[in-house]
Amino acid sequence: MRLASTYRGQGKLESAEQLGLEVLTTCQASLGTNHPVTLTCLENLASTYQNQGRLSDAGDFRKRGLEISKIVHGETHVETLMLMSNLSATIRYQGRLEEAKDLGGKALRRMREAGLDHHMGVPMARLAVTYHMLQLGPEAEALATRALRLMEEIYGEGDLYTIYAMVNLSIICQSQNKLEAAKDLAETVYARRERIFGKDHPVTAAALENLRQISYAGGSEGISRRLIRGLTG
Repeated sequence: MRLASTYRGQGKLESAEQLGLEVLTTCQASLGTNHPVTLTCLENLASTYQNQGRLSDAGDFRKRGLEISKIVHGETHVETLMLMSNLSATIRYQGRLEEAKDLGGKALRRMREAGLDHHMGVPMARLAVTYHMLQLGPEAEALATRALRLMEEIYGEGDLYTIYAMVNLSIICQSQNKLEAAKDLAETVYARRERIFGKDHPVTAAALENLRQISYAGGSEGISRRLIRGLTG
């Protein structure tokens, strides 16, 4: 499983898919369908399909994984609710925004009811992107702000998920013409990436380019295309 994830992280998606299918078949044969390891294999393969742009396949695998998790862990377990959030992100990529909003909101409500507040940062940030794409700017900003604060508290300021959430909040602010706030956030992202990765790393260069776009362009044109994929699972 780790090698398949490594291939996916390196962009070797065909190799990741082939190995992921082999591992899934082995797990199903040796452990059974309703097993936590099999569930992990399904989710990893769904992530590979999503990275390939095969959104229908990704959605199908994530639906299967969610149903298995309900059996293995229960409907209110953190693993089940995180998988529900993952599925909502895939549905959003399919353009089914209202469904994504409803499912992502359901995952958050159940997390809150189950006292899983410490796990809500990433699902909250994902839902904020869905709100943004539905042109619900104030709601998106409020949710993205809460997500960022929670992730800074839980994961730390230098965590990649925290930085991804900050990028998205910057873009959401820019879409509402709150350019000073957007610029301040983008400057912080650039500084953190430079400190963590170095000046010449591609992600640092991307942060600098984002800062330049905010500084010189402004407005909302093309902003949705720049919302990053780091929180989509």
